[in-house]
Amino acid sequence: MDQAIFYLINERWTHPALDLFMAAVSDVEIWKPLLIVLAVCVLIFTEFKGRALRICLALPLVLGA
Repeated sequence: MDQAIFYLINERWTHPALDLFMAAVSDVEIWKPLLIVLAVCVLIFTEFKGRALRICLALPLVLGA
């Protein structure tokens, strides 16, 4: 059942404009500047506990990449 739905979506429900849109949205390089700006805003405009939490969450992500 799941495979049938998967094949239906991938084979029949396609459109060239949406294919380009999804390729652009899923590209990490497009989102990096926005994520950096958001991270800087969070570090500047949140209280200490919020900043500490975000730094502790981001540190393993940065070290793991």
